[in-house]
Amino acid sequence: MGKAHRAAIVALRPRASISPSTALPFEARVQLFTLAFDHPIELGASVAIVSLMIFIFVRAALSAEGGASWTRRITGPNGKYLFGMLFITWAIVFGVGLQLVPHEGASSPYGGIGLIAMFTGFFVMMGFIWSVIGE
Repeated sequence: MGKAHRAAIVALRPRASISPSTALPFEARVQLFTLAFDHPIELGASVAIVSLMIFIFVRAALSAEGGASWTRRITGPNGKYLFGMLFITWAIVFGVGLQLVPHEGASSPYGGIGLIAMFTGFFVMMGFIWSVIGE
């Protein structure tokens, strides 16, 4: 990129700008719109996941008062055993898994796995409490 091109880009910027002193090349400015073409698999996966989430939300909103058969199964008298086993499995998997990853440095996967463990543990324990209290 020549000095004339750079000077033309700088001249087009507003004077009250807080942008960095070096302007971005034109190709970097349109990168967001070409992202879908550069990464079609990732785009397809995200569209599929969002579609599945919307389908689940719509089905939950339109469901009848009785609920589906799988909800009666996990909230019945044996639901506490299911969630108890899920909790024990969760504790073993993440208890061992967090010990196997390195704990030092910013690039270690320890924090990410810990965050996943925290969220999944919360939902497993809420399911356990729900099945025990709902009895």
